[in-house]
Amino acid sequence: MKLPYNLKKPKKTYKLPKKYVEISGIWPLPGKNALAFIQDEAIQINHLDLASEKITSFVKHDSGDSEDIVILKNTAYILMALP
Repeated sequence: MKLPYNLKKPKKTYKLPKKYVEISGIWPLPGKNALAFIQDEAIQINHLDLASEKITSFVKHDSGDSEDIVILKNTAYILMALP
């Protein structure tokens, strides 16, 4: 499969604090120059502001094992692993 980007030579990288060691899913937030990402075991949705490279907010939803996130309009869908 040919991707429109080179995974070995990214144009930009972002370093997150150590407490975000296991990120399960990333979703772009259109028009906000930001990404939402989910913290695996915490089921915590975080916003990364790409301009400032800071975590600007988070919402904790539950405990468990999350695998991915999709955001459509104002709703976040979290794929969770079964216990």
